Amino acid sequence: MHDLLNDLAKYVSDGIYIRLGVDELKGIHKTTRHLSFSTTRSLFDGFGSLIDTQKLHTFIPTSWYWSCKMLADDNLISKFKFMRVLSLSHCHNLREVPKSVENLKHLRSLDLSYTSIEKLPESISLLYKLQILKLNGCRRLKELPSYLYQLHNLCCLEFIASGVRNFPTHLGNLKNLQVWMSSFCVEKSKEFNIQLLGELNLHGSLTIDELQNIENPSYALEADLKNKPHLVGLRLIWNFVGCSSFDSIKVRDVIENLQPSKHLKTLSIVNFVGKQFPNWLLNNSVPNLVSLVLRKCKSCQRLPPLGVLPFLKRLEISGFDEIVNIDADFHGNNSSSFKSLQTLEFSYMTQWESGNAKL
Repeated sequence: MHDLLNDLAKYVSDGIYIRLGVDELKGIHKTTRHLSFSTTRSLFDGFGSLIDTQKLHTFIPTSWYWSCKMLADDNLISKFKFMRVLSLSHCHNLREVPKSVENLKHLRSLDLSYTSIEKLPESISLLYKLQILKLNGCRRLKELPSYLYQLHNLCCLEFIASGVRNFPTHLGNLKNLQVWMSSFCVEKSKEFNIQLLGELNLHGSLTIDELQNIENPSYALEADLKNKPHLVGLRLIWNFVGCSSFDSIKVRDVIENLQPSKHLKTLSIVNFVGKQFPNWLLNNSVPNLVSLVLRKCKSCQRLPPLGVLPFLKRLEISGFDEIVNIDADFHGNNSSSFKSLQTLEFSYMTQWESGNAKL
């Protein structure tokens, strides 16, 4: 922001918006509603007598690593009676969410990202006005509580790069909920598994791992990836390490049923054991792909007609044992093949005949 605009914004919001550690405080501000703080000492030890914390609506740290000695005994939370937006993100000594969070009846947004919490207290289910819950980077958090579906106003749930492997079965009841998650691991012999994805309005990018554990290909169809236009990145990964045999027909049907929407922009397929890629990749049903990675598909005997993808900028093909060369089908029989391609990589092609590789 230009210095003049910055000065104007500070002048207009004087006393209402305060940045601890940045602004020079001149006295007690009874009108303060929104507060952010930045500290070089990494320890936030309270407000002193400068601010009427009972009337704060926003509390946001801008430090990437900080601690608060007031969290352990609920002292900080108890001061936020009318809080609307509360962020404790990157607070490295936060290992347990204080039970007193249930008293924040006006809370709309709660950010606990990059903390060491292992679970969420049941008292969060009493935050009926909560709209945004962020749990990104919470590596110790293994599951989401079953009562989240009681938060009827919840419209954004984020747990990207977290340790969450299980989430409640009734999240689909929240019709306005947008879910941002980075990974989903298919567990074997579990009653509700990949079908749960079908209930969610997924956004961003998602890795689906351990796909060999899908017992019935129809379960993959119930994930309904085709009707998730906001899911723009997808990684599909199988793991057959230690498996003496596998059902190639089932694998083929599973990937066919995992067809993404036409809005997909990045796609990776790893350790796929079928001989041919799914029809949705062969017939150009994902025309908006910008990046495509095909890795360790050792049994595939034919490459898709990737030259017809008009926006494809990055293409990586690696670890194909059955591909000898590429032909006109790979180009798509089009004079303007690969018109957007910027990066192309072939590697670990054991049967590759380099003399036939022409683009």
